[in-house]
Amino acid sequence: MSDALAGFDWDEGNRKKCQKHGVTLNEIEAALSRLMRVFPDPAHSAVETRYLGIGTTAASRHVLIAFTYRTLGEERFIRPSAPGSCTPRRSTIMKRKVKTLAKLPRLKTDSQAEAVRR
Repeated sequence: MSDALAGFDWDEGNRKKCQKHGVTLNEIEAALSRLMRVFPDPAHSAVETRYLGIGTTAASRHVLIAFTYRTLGEERFIRPSAPGSCTPRRSTIMKRKVKTLAKLPRLKTDSQAEAVRR
């Protein structure tokens, strides 16, 4: 299996959920295809590892997108699950989180991560 992404995993469930948050599917795909800040989302990772991405759409709209990676057959996909616009208040909160997360050590190996957990 390759680490390259084959595309986006859309089905009726995540399509409806994403659209009700006021962000179009095209905006979600554009934001996830662009450079974005990505952070683990341990609070929502009980079943599978989830991430939060903060980025912009092609129209420079700031968005926050929860997503995971799914492997279907031999291909790897991004599965968006909950997007949202970054309102001025949310944007300020997320900037604070980014600053806090930026202070965390950058770990390059599993053994370094295990040492931090202990």
